[in-house]
Amino acid sequence: MANSLGNRQIWRMAWYAITWAIWTTRNDILFIGKIWDEKQIFELLKLRVAYWVNAKWPNHNGSIGDLAGLSSEGTTPAKNKNAKEKMGWTKPLTED
Repeated sequence: MANSLGNRQIWRMAWYAITWAIWTTRNDILFIGKIWDEKQIFELLKLRVAYWVNAKWPNHNGSIGDLAGLSSEGTTPAKNKNAKEKMGWTKPLTED
């Protein structure tokens, strides 16, 4: 593989990282009671993609820090002050 990576290869890997992050966060919300934090998820995604790219293509020119530093190219939107507060999910009562 050449020493530079194309955006297409990174975006294909990002799709898997996004899917995996949503799945594992969903499980944490359902089974552990974790609260959804979109900023934390976004930072986790950037790091996960950077580590996965570095593992698959160790001879590329960029470092993990360079790849994870893509935050300047995409950030989560600023929170609306009138937005609803985060709520945890509770299991509904069942009839026995």
